[in-house]
Amino acid sequence: MAANVFLIIDDHPIFSQALVALLGDAFPGSRFLTAGTLDRGRRLLLSTRPPPIVLLDINLPDSKGAHGARELIRVMPGLKIIALSAEDAPDRQTRLLKSGVHGFLSKAVQPEIFIARLNEMIRAPMRTQRLDSHQTNAGEFDFLSGRQKAVITELARGRSNKEIAQSLGIGAETVKTHVSEIIRRLNVRNRAEAIRHFMMRGAVIESNP
Repeated sequence: MAANVFLIIDDHPIFSQALVALLGDAFPGSRFLTAGTLDRGRRLLLSTRPPPIVLLDINLPDSKGAHGARELIRVMPGLKIIALSAEDAPDRQTRLLKSGVHGFLSKAVQPEIFIARLNEMIRAPMRTQRLDSHQTNAGEFDFLSGRQKAVITELARGRSNKEIAQSLGIGAETVKTHVSEIIRRLNVRNRAEAIRHFMMRGAVIESNP
């Protein structure tokens, strides 16, 4: 995987150090900056070139929820921010994506899943953020079957194919088939783009296996 510049903004030093080690193995040659507060992260951002990929904890001592992302984007428009949280409620992810973050990663997933999803997000191009007035509801996704809606909802919650299979009582290969069909129907390139498209359209669809 290609080298990058990463700015990790998280107020738990042990997690930050572990993440640096994990990313260092996955992205050899990368440079890492760490900050424990949004204010410190903002100052590092302004002094770093090229602009880093920001991994932002959404619960900081001086920032909660989407506020931190909005503030960093105000300072540097077009910044690629990936939000981090131990909680993966779909409504929270939706608010974060509407605020302009590039993606969301759960701290609770396995390291190899975290790295795979992060790499997908890094490679995915930035998209122009839509205004809230242009958001649509779940009806826009009526072209997906009930099972496909259930699968993409679980994807948006950060679940792996294996976890989705267990949750919905289907085989992992069946989940993989559904994901491929969802990607085709949404006319996107990969699962990360499918999740982002799904959530940026304001959809929070309950599982309906």
